[in-house]
Amino acid sequence: MKSFIVFICLMFFSMSIFAMPCPTNSAIIYKGNTLNEVIKQCGEPLSSKKYIKIIDLTEKWEYYKSTANNTNSYKIEIIFKNNVATNIAVTNNNTFSNVSSTSICGKIINVGDNNKTISTACGQPTTHQILEENSVPIIELIYGHEAMDTLVFEGGKLVDWK
Repeated sequence: MKSFIVFICLMFFSMSIFAMPCPTNSAIIYKGNTLNEVIKQCGEPLSSKKYIKIIDLTEKWEYYKSTANNTNSYKIEIIFKNNVATNIAVTNNNTFSNVSSTSICGKIINVGDNNKTISTACGQPTTHQILEENSVPIIELIYGHEAMDTLVFEGGKLVDWK
């Protein structure tokens, strides 16, 4: 009997994580509801905000560096996936090498370093190119100024409330 009561309590608690009453009335909405379903249940919001959230970003940064006595010049090409270096390629005298780390910038940079670490070591890149960008539209419906009065939709589905 005790385990049954615990089970029932856990079931109601876990359901409350995914459901909540509308900010304007007692209708219940769930994570995963569409924008239209929520507006039908809760009514029109006082205001809304729309913006884009980048969920996947691949970039290429290029640097051109010379040794202290200018006898050798290097091209460094760094590929970032979501702000983390996934590949470092160094070209010197038409010789191309993928490396896991290099100190050509003066400080050691490694595959796995974030873009801030590499920017600190090497400075701003000579060229910066976005290779791939995947994003999702975000819409916030604002029903008031109290806690839990803003509903957040990602890709047209309710994902959060704040």
